[in-house]
Amino acid sequence: MEMSQHVSRAADDCLILIGEVVYKVSFVDQLMYKVLHQVDSEEAKILRNTLNENFEEWKRSTVTNFLEKYPQHYKWHLEETDWEGFMDRLTDIYTKGKYEK
Repeated sequence: MEMSQHVSRAADDCLILIGEVVYKVSFVDQLMYKVLHQVDSEEAKILRNTLNENFEEWKRSTVTNFLEKYPQHYKWHLEETDWEGFMDRLTDIYTKGKYEK
């Protein structure tokens, strides 16, 4: 397998890990919101806004770090350069079976 394919495979692995983190963070955030909402709905709204802001910042940081760390020599084959593109690629990996170990 040529180096370009290894880099592409490693990028897909990273996107899969990012997807797992998103799922788990979302689950925990929803659980925290739900529990707090039962106690204090106004505080729950504040918490939800804070969690959403933190998540948006995390997404920006994740995209920036991914692109900065991607090997310069292989950036020419990157099709995804933003969060939506990363999530589309991740969906593509899972639904079209393009990821094979």
